[in-house]
Amino acid sequence: MLGTNLTRLDLKNLLTTKQTQGQFRESDLRMVSMFLWEQGKFQRFLQLIQQREKHGYDSYFEAALEMPIERVLPLWKRYLIEVAARRSQVLRLPPSAILPDEPTFRKFIRFYQVPVENLKTEQSGKSP
Repeated sequence: MLGTNLTRLDLKNLLTTKQTQGQFRESDLRMVSMFLWEQGKFQRFLQLIQQREKHGYDSYFEAALEMPIERVLPLWKRYLIEVAARRSQVLRLPPSAILPDEPTFRKFIRFYQVPVENLKTEQSGKSP
């Protein structure tokens, strides 16, 4: 769940934690994945992990974004501020949904005002 401390999430600590529980909640860690998704770099991140290739960066995260963590931090802060600004809207979204067809999906994204700029369909590679 999106907590009220959202804008204070420390990206460096999130990326270096080795604990599955403790300092961060699962939703905090999920924010990193969503950040990569919104940057259009999540697939690249997964590919780099699969290939075990960091391209000279300290982490797969940095390699996916093609920049060191210090250059990512302002983007991360901006992302957190944007998410916090639409927190109430995000909290209205259902946790997950399996929809039977594309027309239902389109109704769903309109109703919940889901941003789909980075979303591509498997068949066409085009945004919905």
